Amino acid sequence: MGLEVAQYIPELNSNWPLGVDAVNLGDNHIRTVKLAVQGSFPGFVGTMATPKFVTLTEDELNALIDAALKAQAATIAGLWDFTTPPTINGDVIGTEAFATAADLVLQNLVQRPSNRSISANSAAAQNDQGSVIECTAALTLDLPTLAEGTGITIKNLTGGIVSLTLTGTTLSWQQGGAVATGPRTIAVNSVVQLHWRTGSNIDLWGNGIS
Repeated sequence: MGLEVAQYIPELNSNWPLGVDAVNLGDNHIRTVKLAVQGSFPGFVGTMATPKFVTLTEDELNALIDAALKAQAATIAGLWDFTTPPTINGDVIGTEAFATAADLVLQNLVQRPSNRSISANSAAAQNDQGSVIECTAALTLDLPTLAEGTGITIKNLTGGIVSLTLTGTTLSWQQGGAVATGPRTIAVNSVVQLHWRTGSNIDLWGNGIS
């Protein structure tokens, strides 16, 4: 076999050198192993005069990694929670339990707001973004000025009309080449999606809109 080349530990072949390889290559193999170890642990800067040692056990090293993941999870969860700051008790955030801190990180990366059901006049809020509001009675849903990029889906599951209004101003839209104003309505058994572009500028599409 030829002399292997490795800068990092995973590049070393544990089957080499072979028993039939030339003895005079032994020093080259040893230097390759040293180079790979030093390349894989560049932060180890101790010297013969001031030696430093890794004294942690495998369990202690794993515990450090787990603690780092928990800290990252706390940050991510805080960014994704629109109402109250999260708390961590072991591997628990709120009412959701997780097997490991890594699971917690992944859960918060894909965390979605909960859907909600309303049966009386109500208002959309910042923490509704990405969720579905199910209207179970004829009502008026007020739309405040939400953050750019906010998206909400509204379902009318009632036997009556759901009216959409805009906080502090009158809704206006292009209709038949002219500007129409006033509440928009969502017909029975219809679904509408809203997307906030800037300020009170909202894209709205779906079925049963009038």
